[in-house]
Amino acid sequence: MKKILGYIFLIAGGLFFLGQLLALLSEYHNDRLIDYDYHINLIFGFINLAFVIIGLFLIKKSKSKTDFHPDNVFFDNSIELNFQLEFIEYFKGLIISLPLLKFIFILLPIIGFINLLSHWLSGEIVIENVGLFESLKEKIIFILLIFFPVLLFWVFKRQFNSNEQLRESIKYTFSNDLVKIEASNSNSTLGINDFYKIKITDKLIILFWSKYVINVIPKRVFESNESYLQFIKKIN
Repeated sequence: MKKILGYIFLIAGGLFFLGQLLALLSEYHNDRLIDYDYHINLIFGFINLAFVIIGLFLIKKSKSKTDFHPDNVFFDNSIELNFQLEFIEYFKGLIISLPLLKFIFILLPIIGFINLLSHWLSGEIVIENVGLFESLKEKIIFILLIFFPVLLFWVFKRQFNSNEQLRESIKYTFSNDLVKIEASNSNSTLGINDFYKIKITDKLIILFWSKYVINVIPKRVFESNESYLQFIKKIN
């Protein structure tokens, strides 16, 4: 996920910088550089630079091996894990498995905020009783970009709370080269080596049945950090 976020920040910084450059060239072409607000654009220049630096930092941090395709995994002793998935774990699993959600929840608010900030600094948004409402009404699209992820987060949480299958107790049994997944209304058995891939984050183990179909196992369900590390060693 860090790598994806890094590229998002890097691309965003590059696009905003390109926009600034095109605006400067437009002012130069129309002989209006005397009216060009260098202070505002200097601020946005630093913001663009910060985006690029953050992006490069995240890409560098992501180089550690966090996902892999299982090969010749075998459990000498069976391991049983029983738990109920929490919403934040379900949500993080969605974010990791669906790259489009990363764009929606991270880049859209950034684009909306920066555009509102640029219009405010340039005087297009007037902070007055009447002028503020009229100014913001014209920039409604940028406001929606900021608050759309909040609405989507609420929809996901409502879906999780209303779906008993997502909140029910589930049991994973890892034995030999198989994993058995048992819930109240469904049971399935799959070869561990047949998984599309396994991804490990700081707090989650994500089993990919396919590119977008996943099961999430929280790190908290292990009895100790030692048992967690032994499990990771087995599947890695």
